[in-house]
Amino acid sequence: MATIVRHTPTGRLYVLVGTGFGATHAVMPSVLGGSLFPTEKVQEIPVAAVSDSLGNIAWLYTRELQVVEVDGTAIGDYFSDNGSADPAASCSENAVEEVCPGCLFAVKRDAA
Repeated sequence: MATIVRHTPTGRLYVLVGTGFGATHAVMPSVLGGSLFPTEKVQEIPVAAVSDSLGNIAWLYTRELQVVEVDGTAIGDYFSDNGSADPAASCSENAVEEVCPGCLFAVKRDAA
C-alpha cells in the first residue's frame, strides 16, 4: 500500500516515495584572512520525493505536503473522535502527565 499526500498550494495528489534532506554548503575565502578564515554558507532543504499518476518523480518541500491517506485508510481514521491522537499511546501510563498544546503529543510535566 501507499501513503497519499496532497500538495497544498496546488491541491494535487501524489504518492509519497520517500523523504530526503537537501543541503548546500559553500566556502568562500574571507576578505581579510583569505583561506585561513573562510566564509561558510549552509542551507538546509527538507524535501520529499513524490510520484504522480504517470510515475514522474518530483521533489516537493515537506511543509507544503499534507498526508491524506495511509495504506488505503483516511488519515483521520487513525485518530480518536475529537481529532487528536491518543496521548496514552505514545508514552507509558506513568509518564503521561500533560499533552503538548502544539502537537498534542504526550510529554512529561518537566519537559521543555
